[in-house]
Amino acid sequence: MYFPTGSAKQLSGSVKHEEILACVPNGKKSLFCTVTESSVSVWRVRPTTVLAHLERTPLSLATHGTNVLAAWAPDGNRIVICTTTSHLVLITVNYSSSYIPYSSTNVASASAQRHFLPGPGEGHPLPAISLRFEGVVRIEGDVVSISPRYSHILFATSSPPAIQRIPWPSEVARSDRLGERSKGDKWIGHDTWFLTGSDLPWLLRRDTTVQRIAYSRAVGAEVWITSDGRAYFVTLYETDDEDDEDQADNEEDPNTAIGSLTTANSQASSTRQSNASTSNSERRRTGYDLETQLPDGEPSRQDVAWEGTCIHGVPVTTIAVDQDDGSAAPVPQQGQTSEADSGQEEQDGLGTANSMATLRQPSHSRRESVQSTVMGHGDHDPQQSGKDPDTTITKEDDGEESESDPDENSMPHQERHEILSDEYQATSAAINAKFSIVAIGTRGGTIYLTNFPLSGRPPPPSSAQALSIPQHWTKTGAVQTMEWTSDGYALAVGWERGWGVWSVGGRCLAWAVGVEESEVGSRFQDTFMYGVKNLFWMPGNLELCVLAGSFQDDNQLFTIPFAKSAVTGQHSPDNTRYAFLQMDDRVLVYRGADQPDMSVINPESDVWQHIKIPLSYIAINWPIRFASISNDGRLIAVAGRRGLIHYSTASGRWKMFADEGQEQAITVRGGLVWFHHVLIAGVEVARSHQVRLYSRDLELSNMNVLHREMFPAAVILLSLVDNSLLVYTADNTLYHFLIIPTEESIKLHLCGSISFDGVVALPSAVRGMSWMIPPAQKNLGDPVDDLIVATILLLVGGRLVLLRPRKAGAHEVKYDMQILADRVEFCWIHLRGIGTLENSLWGYDGKNIRLWLDALTIDSAAGAVDQQRDMYESVKESVKIELDFYPLSVLMDKGIIIGVEHEILTRNSLPFVMFKIQPNTHLFLHHVLRYHLGRRQVREAVSFASHYQNLVFFAHALEILLHTVVEAEAELEDDGGDGNNKSSEDEDESKKGVLPVVIEFLDHFDAALDVVVGCARKTEMARWKRLFGIVGDPQILFETCLSSNLLKTAGSYLLVLHNLEDEQGHGSEGSTNANAIRLLKKAKSAQDWALCQDILRFLRSIDDSGWEVRSALTALEE
Repeated sequence: MYFPTGSAKQLSGSVKHEEILACVPNGKKSLFCTVTESSVSVWRVRPTTVLAHLERTPLSLATHGTNVLAAWAPDGNRIVICTTTSHLVLITVNYSSSYIPYSSTNVASASAQRHFLPGPGEGHPLPAISLRFEGVVRIEGDVVSISPRYSHILFATSSPPAIQRIPWPSEVARSDRLGERSKGDKWIGHDTWFLTGSDLPWLLRRDTTVQRIAYSRAVGAEVWITSDGRAYFVTLYETDDEDDEDQADNEEDPNTAIGSLTTANSQASSTRQSNASTSNSERRRTGYDLETQLPDGEPSRQDVAWEGTCIHGVPVTTIAVDQDDGSAAPVPQQGQTSEADSGQEEQDGLGTANSMATLRQPSHSRRESVQSTVMGHGDHDPQQSGKDPDTTITKEDDGEESESDPDENSMPHQERHEILSDEYQATSAAINAKFSIVAIGTRGGTIYLTNFPLSGRPPPPSSAQALSIPQHWTKTGAVQTMEWTSDGYALAVGWERGWGVWSVGGRCLAWAVGVEESEVGSRFQDTFMYGVKNLFWMPGNLELCVLAGSFQDDNQLFTIPFAKSAVTGQHSPDNTRYAFLQMDDRVLVYRGADQPDMSVINPESDVWQHIKIPLSYIAINWPIRFASISNDGRLIAVAGRRGLIHYSTASGRWKMFADEGQEQAITVRGGLVWFHHVLIAGVEVARSHQVRLYSRDLELSNMNVLHREMFPAAVILLSLVDNSLLVYTADNTLYHFLIIPTEESIKLHLCGSISFDGVVALPSAVRGMSWMIPPAQKNLGDPVDDLIVATILLLVGGRLVLLRPRKAGAHEVKYDMQILADRVEFCWIHLRGIGTLENSLWGYDGKNIRLWLDALTIDSAAGAVDQQRDMYESVKESVKIELDFYPLSVLMDKGIIIGVEHEILTRNSLPFVMFKIQPNTHLFLHHVLRYHLGRRQVREAVSFASHYQNLVFFAHALEILLHTVVEAEAELEDDGGDGNNKSSEDEDESKKGVLPVVIEFLDHFDAALDVVVGCARKTEMARWKRLFGIVGDPQILFETCLSSNLLKTAGSYLLVLHNLEDEQGHGSEGSTNANAIRLLKKAKSAQDWALCQDILRFLRSIDDSGWEVRSALTALEE
């Protein structure tokens, strides 16, 4: 989904030739700072240049120590520097518009040859920034980590082992000025929580220190890495002494990322959405920047508490103690459910399964919803698993097991937990709020992906997914730094000896661990290939800024360009239908579908169309946020920070707003979709939320808007299915519109809307949406009623969800929820697939393509509905296709999956490496055919295969099918001999294997003889006995080829017959020579001289004396 391309750009501009220790971006990623031992520099992200530099004096360095760590305040107005002597140096960042730091050189004349145009993001004037020292804070103890927040600075010390916080030296709380809370923000004082005492009872070991803090403001939680190598998911709780004042202040912003947590002492987000009241004594979760203080003075220690859960290094089994009777019960592990598991749906953005969704007709103005019970479905895909090799269960003296209790009031002796091995100890962490997972990096270089903990309960170690580079023998060193992209799809990792990028599902997208000096020479400059200290994604996630670990000639700071799939910005059906990539200044469209069959499967074919985005637009509206392609692939639209533009491949021209003011007044929200030549855009204009229709044939202007539709809430997602437009908004409502062309224009007709309250807990978590209409409704029904009967597909976070409707009342529809897969990166539905692929559902989980054939019939395959949970029993995918590259689209009419993989090219003549995107393909025909044949559905398999029999590689696909089945059933050799013998008359059909059915299927196609012999020649001879025992005697097949004039096929069977004679030692002497002579005569009559040459060469190879060749020539003359 993210692939490096081109070559890295080296950044230079250091005021002083000194090693850079850290590279840290601000919260908005618009600026970043680099820190050396004695100075700090602030850089602009685009254009990437130094805006301000501050040098510390020798006296300051001698008094307060040299720089070690750096961090930005959340508002971007301060930088905190930690020194070697545990002093915090506060630096104020002042912004001024009184002068311009850089000015362009005037061109001598209009006819001058050199004329420089601003690149992407370089159209705005550079801001003027100044840095000044604000003060120095002396900390008692050795500071090992800092994490600034809006109202205070949080830091960890090693002596004493503690977590501390101090307020910013400011008169007014910054959270008030930024509008985070309207009231209640008071000054806070100094707080200390000791790790060795009772302040943090949930720690498994108390003889540790917090080495690193990874904070996520979107989640309101953080991950602590301790010195014993464990990782804890930590949240700050406060007790409200007043009557739940300003509950609206805690409402979720519809545009924030998902990640709401469900704990034993906190209300879930769905409870807040239903406006349920909370008790005065209830404890609530807050972010540090939203802390509420007591009216007078500082909060007492009883009002503020940390609650944490070990998520890395947790014991394999955890015993939970019942507080009522003290009895112990094991915590449910993978595959088990409990009442607390119901919080998983809300954590991932889902509501309950047993939920009513209210249908609203256009005339209705009010929404009704019905709340109901929560289902107990909280486990994730058992396919994605890792292991915790270093945690053990300790034994008491009496031999009974003793485990840590996650409850803080009953925590046993933590110091009994053993120290983790060095390879398994955590060194870094990164929180993915979009998918509700945490990445943990270790000293051994392995990365573990684990879900957010539920109800204070650690996730089972078996649920963690381990990520490692394909070459396991390569030593990467410890993980130094990690960061997720802002969309949550990719994770960048920096090791001591290299770097890499993974998708959220666990696919390694790119990696590099060193370069051989013999390949690049001594002038090599890309030092980041040998190790990375820090890294971060720039805005738009199309450049990765890395700080190299080695200091060599000021070659430390680089930016690596990336290409990403357009699905990361907008998950629409058309974007998933094409291999459609975005780069910083262009889009790439895969045109292999328009090429001949052999060109598609040829990896050397250049089938990418590069379409440059106009610099006049991208210079001031960088980065590109949305990109959309039409159903036929001929129209493209992109939208950046403001406005939108569109392109036609027929004319090769872009259309832009002629009035820049109109362009800058529009912000695209929810995406772009094409309906024939009409562009449908969800936009925000002057704080109003609209869906607008623009014609490709007209100029972009407010006067040429074909239709406007207003919405009460922001548009989150647009999806187009045939002539139905689905609009999903931030108030958890799905609108269904029919697109109706008129004589003069085109308009949207509202058919109805439905509220998903109780079904989707967090609307912002919905990444993709589509639906499937039953055939009866599609052919005979009124389109206005589609919303009532449609099966809706949702991609919520990483979960693939099907909602099947059941009418519960006059204006109510009850949905039966089914979670098909977890950590799905993208999915698509082929409503008009070929044969059995019609209404097929495809999803990619980072390892496999998971295919559900005819998703409309999943309900009947699943059996009855569980009335208590309103869920169908889990339905396994019909087909699972393992790929060794990253898929981008499916060419349905060619039976091919299209994808890409990265390559790193090095040359002795170049001092840098080059990154290349290499297309790759995979046939999926044999996977679908094997599914049908495994169920003895020969008729369905023949019907499906007949759609592809004219492809030039159809016989190759059948050969792959046969070869796969032969190898998979190799163990049946000892049971069946020829495959027809039975151990008993009533032997089950499954004991026969699938091979007889496959042979029966192949007999329906002319290529059957070629497929069989081609498979035999590529298979071990030990498999031939069973294969030809089912297919028939090779001699008979040879005779069939001769009689059918399939001379080349007969030549292949000639080789098989010869090998069988040598292996089994039977057959009349000279039978090979006789068969060869007969075939030679046939070839001569057909004037196939190439085959004649091959036959003679074969005879010469089996008889060095040449007698066989002379005999054949003599017989030929007779």
